[in-house]
This record gives sequence, structure tokens and C-alpha cells, in this order.
Amino acid sequence: MKHTLLIITALMLVVGCSKPINDEALIDKDGLKYHPDTKELYSGDVFKNYLGGKTEYEGSYKNGTPDGKWTEWHENGQKSEERTYKNGEVITDKCWDEDGNEIDCHEFGMVFVEGGTFEMGSNSGYNDEKPVHSVTVSDFNISKTEVTFEQYDVFCNATGRARPADRGWGRGDRPVIYVRWDEAVAYCEWMNKASGKTYRLPTEAEWEYAARGGNKSKGYRYSGSNDISDVGWYYYNSGGKTHPVAQKQPNELGLYDMTGNVWEWCSDWHSDSYYRSSPKNDPQGPNSGSSRVLRGGGWFNNDSSCRVANRSRIGPDHWFDSFGFRLVLSQD
Repeated sequence: MKHTLLIITALMLVVGCSKPINDEALIDKDGLKYHPDTKELYSGDVFKNYLGGKTEYEGSYKNGTPDGKWTEWHENGQKSEERTYKNGEVITDKCWDEDGNEIDCHEFGMVFVEGGTFEMGSNSGYNDEKPVHSVTVSDFNISKTEVTFEQYDVFCNATGRARPADRGWGRGDRPVIYVRWDEAVAYCEWMNKASGKTYRLPTEAEWEYAARGGNKSKGYRYSGSNDISDVGWYYYNSGGKTHPVAQKQPNELGLYDMTGNVWEWCSDWHSDSYYRSSPKNDPQGPNSGSSRVLRGGGWFNNDSSCRVANRSRIGPDHWFDSFGFRLVLSQD
């Protein structure tokens, strides 16, 4: 009998029938999940709970990649998403909102921005904002809000990536933080594959045009107002943390949080002198560089850093608790 039990136990370990473990206990390396004790590619069931104890999601891995059925729930207990994987790829996907209504899993709140010509930069700002120059951008669509933890966590769960920390501030509809430039690009590429559409990061020119209100611009200093407290979370009103998106007033185009909350990655390389030789039509930024552009300011910045003309930059391999992004959907 003892010999038989040992054989059954060994078989259970081989076929992955062991007790489910917390997904966060697994080791994430190069997009694959490894068992924390054996350091072998993990095959078996996993789960993750919300802080209150309710199940956030459950699923399984096979040789370190998602496999079979994965289910996620909203904090109110309503099922939020159900995906089926085969060979690490999503083959079916179904989503619901917090009220149980079925929704498009890959539908982003996008705002159409009619192209036009505007004066980019500021002659009264920092040197890299000069000179003010005329730029014409084509039509595009941009997300109404910054990408949230709820949206980004779906990407992490679907691809087996480690989910970024939230500093204990909460996830859900807060803007995702601790995201590198290449991770923002990877999110766009995943969205493209999942939706069949073309999502990407905004160019710096598109970002500033949209932040200024496009062809509806009223010439505000910040995105949607001359009073930063109306439209953005910054050093003097944030309480030292991010806030859920869309809590402040939108700008002229109906876009939220383009001032403050988190810095937003753009696609461009940064150059202090680029504005002196920038193309007039749809500029894409320098061909090379060492730093990528960040725009909009964050929860810990002063008002000057949150101006629509202000530019910032950092190496694309950096991340911080105020770095996030929003999406552009290219016109067909």
C-alpha cells in the first residue's frame, strides 16, 4: 500500500495535479514562469486573490506559459474575463463589465482627433521647448485616459509577464505605473495582435496637439484649463500618489489627465535641438538617441512641469512610480 501511494504521489507531480499556488510566488524570467522551489518551468494551476480575499483570477500554466482556461473576476465578484489558451496563444476571449454586461475585450475608449496645424513649443519655457514652430498632424484617435492597471494587468496575465507594483495605492482604474518604454510598446503590439487593429504610442507632436485641445484649443497653459487643480493631480493636490483616471475635468477634446497623474511615454527619441529642424508635417522625432520623450508631468511634479509644452526625457529602460502611457489608434 505504501509503495502504491508513493507511485500515485509521483504521478500527480508529473502531470501537474499538485495544489494550485499563488501566481505571484512563481519566478518570472523572459516571459516564462518557473516554480520557486524546483526552478523548473512550471506546469500546474495558479490563482491570485484581491487584498480582501476574493479571487482575482485563476488559471494554469504548461511548461511556463498560460494554458487552457483562465478566468478573472471584478472585485464585486462579477466575472470579468474568460480566456482559453493553446500553445501560449489566446484562442477565445470573452469579457463582462462590473454589472455583468458582455463587452468587447479589446475596445478602448478612443477619441477621434481631427488633424490640423498648431504652434508647438514655448518661447517662454525651457530651452528644448524652443523655438515655437508650426506643425501639422494628420487625423488620429487617442485614448480618453491613461492605460489603467485593470487594462495592463490583462496583458500581463495573458502573456505571463510579472505585473508592475502599485505601491499599495490600489490598481483597478488607477493609471499603471513602473512601466518602461519597451513594455508600453509591447502592450501596443499585444493589443494589435488581439484586436486586429493598429495601436501605438503617440508621437510627441500628436501628444501636444491633443493635450492643447486639437482644433478646439482655447490656448490653455495646462490641458483643459489655466488652473491646474481643475484638470490635474500634481504635487500640491495629489497627496503623494496617483489617482483613478478621469476624476478631474477633461480638456477640449474630452481627454483626461494629460496634465499630471503620470508622465506619458511618447514614441519619439528626444533631442534638445530637434525643434530647430523638425519637419512641418507629422514629425516623428530624431532617428536615434539615448532618451525617449515623456509628457504631461506626474503626481509629484510642480505646475511648471505639467504645462502642455513641457518636455521631459529619460532612457527607455527606466521606470518609475509616475511613468505610464496612453494609446493612439491609427486611422485605417
